[in-house]
Amino acid sequence: MSELGECAGVIGGLFRQPWPCSALRGTYVITTACSGTTNARLVLSQYQPGAPVDPVHFSEAFACAEPSSRALDLRAGSVTVDVINLSPGGSTWGTGAFANVHITPWKP
Repeated sequence: MSELGECAGVIGGLFRQPWPCSALRGTYVITTACSGTTNARLVLSQYQPGAPVDPVHFSEAFACAEPSSRALDLRAGSVTVDVINLSPGGSTWGTGAFANVHITPWKP
């Protein structure tokens, strides 16, 4: 986590594995890439018990052929990222499939 709120990490196995990170309030570019399978789903959430605002829930399927990016408004605080394998008969445990999620501040 840098002062700008940048986060990056690799999620192995492409199954539900929460990846915690902290963000500053603002618009971010979420870039995903994966290998070892053909399709996956990014699930990003922010929830703070007792917070006076609604939680952030974002879910989007993406192809693993090349990296994909999207802009998303985040609140200050913890971010949880899951990447789920969507390929029919896709990778199983131990095949080496993985995903990379990179969260960077959006720059116009």
